[in-house]
Amino acid sequence: MKSIKLKLIFVYVGVFIVMIGSGIIIRIQVWSRETQKAKLRLEEYAEKINSEIINGNKTAPQFQEAYKNMIQAPGIQSYVLDAQNLQTLAPA
Repeated sequence: MKSIKLKLIFVYVGVFIVMIGSGIIIRIQVWSRETQKAKLRLEEYAEKINSEIINGNKTAPQFQEAYKNMIQAPGIQSYVLDAQNLQTLAPA
């Protein structure tokens, strides 16, 4: 009788350990995937700002208008700074 109880305890403990291990692995994979997606989204957003606005040689009002018309990435708050005049160009 004692051996059956002991076996059941080992089975429950084993299942519990497997569940914890599986949960940790799933959480690490989800975190890694979401981090990679955020990194790619930021890179695309920075490249879009660089190609469409900064390299466009626009004046400040044209720059601000182009920035407003550009599709904003969800969840990203950005500011574009003028390094020469030390002021914020966008958002205005």
